[in-house]
Amino acid sequence: DSLDIETNLQDGYMNIGMKASSMADSLSRLAESRVEMNFIDPSRAVVITPVDPYVKDETITILIMPMTLN
Repeated sequence: DSLDIETNLQDGYMNIGMKASSMADSLSRLAESRVEMNFIDPSRAVVITPVDPYVKDETITILIMPMTLN
């Protein structure tokens, strides 16, 4: 499966893969339902943080390493 995400990429296009079970497990630990995902390039970790500034007790940052897509 794939997912298209709205981005603010300067170069236009990035194709990365992540293990769905790792992503689901990580996101299930957050109290917030909206997150921000920061990508630098396809070989670096994706940084995920909660979006809602009202979730005061949530100071978690999640790193997920991408997988090579063939």
